[in-house]
Amino acid sequence: GTLGELKSFPWPNTRNPQPFKNLRQKAKKLKSETDYILVGHAGDTSLFENARDLRGMANWLMDLVKNKHFAHALMEKVCELQCARVETYLSAVGDYLDVLCVADDLSGQDRPLISLPMYQEMVKPYHEKYFRTIRDNTRAKLHFHSCGAMSPFLEDFLELGIDAINPVQVTAKGMDPSLLKQRYGDRVVFWGGLDTQPVLPYRTEDEV
Repeated sequence: GTLGELKSFPWPNTRNPQPFKNLRQKAKKLKSETDYILVGHAGDTSLFENARDLRGMANWLMDLVKNKHFAHALMEKVCELQCARVETYLSAVGDYLDVLCVADDLSGQDRPLISLPMYQEMVKPYHEKYFRTIRDNTRAKLHFHSCGAMSPFLEDFLELGIDAINPVQVTAKGMDPSLLKQRYGDRVVFWGGLDTQPVLPYRTEDEV
């Protein structure tokens, strides 16, 4: 990938309010007429995953090591687009939401896809900017979805002000819920913790 290709790429207009048309009226109605919390999601919300999908997994992982200037430029552009999207979404419903959900998968079943130092250098600055944009536009709690063996990132996620972690993939390495609760339970909500791999899909109702 080159910087010229980034400049010439036909990026979408993520400030288009059309996808969120009428949401404000619906959110206001739900807030005033029900006793449920309102959980919002703007659709596509990832940074790292978007960059990965644009480049392909192999190319993206190589970019992070050998083409860092380009990788930073791509992350900056993706972050710019996602900040614009979430600002547009929150301008419609941010006053009414109790929880806002965003996601970025950084891990596999048995380990992270990138090291913690690489996350801190190449991804965390953009998460920080993204989450700050969210904080500036809503008082909703920030719910962050990140699958797999993501416990090495938890301290950094909490530093960025995440309120809830989902899905707590208990079958992944380092994701024992009792240990996570012991270490982080007074600082973050663990939202999930159900075994969605061998248990929910394949066991009987009584076993579940």
